[in-house]
Amino acid sequence: MGRSQARAAQAAVESREGELDVPNPKRRHSKTRTAKRRTHDALSPVPVGACPQCRESKAPHQVCPHCGYYKGRQVRAVEEA
Repeated sequence: MGRSQARAAQAAVESREGELDVPNPKRRHSKTRTAKRRTHDALSPVPVGACPQCRESKAPHQVCPHCGYYKGRQVRAVEEA
């Protein structure tokens, strides 16, 4: 590299001091590659179990919204309909 090339390179670096170099992709991703990346993005259904107290459906490890029981004891008062 000659002196004039080195000076030009140094001047280019100094003029861009406040800027960020952000990498950009050289080519677009194919549809297959995009689909392969998105294979794990699907949502799974929420598990539902039966409440041992009232036999209504409820989410596991949650207080039953129908009877207010959790792990065999009442932890929340529920109004009767």
